[in-house]
Amino acid sequence: MTHRSILIVLAATAALAGCARLNERAYGTWLDTYGMPPVGSRQAVPEPQASELRAQIAQLQAQAETVRVKMSAEKDRVRRFAYLKQLRDIGDQQRPLDELLHFGPKPSLLAVPSPGDAGA
Repeated sequence: MTHRSILIVLAATAALAGCARLNERAYGTWLDTYGMPPVGSRQAVPEPQASELRAQIAQLQAQAETVRVKMSAEKDRVRRFAYLKQLRDIGDQQRPLDELLHFGPKPSLLAVPSPGDAGA
């Protein structure tokens, strides 16, 4: 075989390998798993805490919707930017709650003393 025919065979093999997962990505089925943690990595949050987290998230979403309604009626650009800042702040409060609810608690890092602290 010549170098050219080897390259053609390799290109055809790579193309077929790429088609093997095409059906999995077809028709938007990948959207069903987008943003979900890998299987087996999920750490469940106990139900009383999960209910409390859902209630806090719902409250923050209601606050955000109220701000959006006010912002939609506001004509002053400066006030609209103030509303945008409020929305960003609400999102900053909601994001850690969403992560805790969906992905479970993060593993804590143990405090390791630095070599200079050993004599203290």
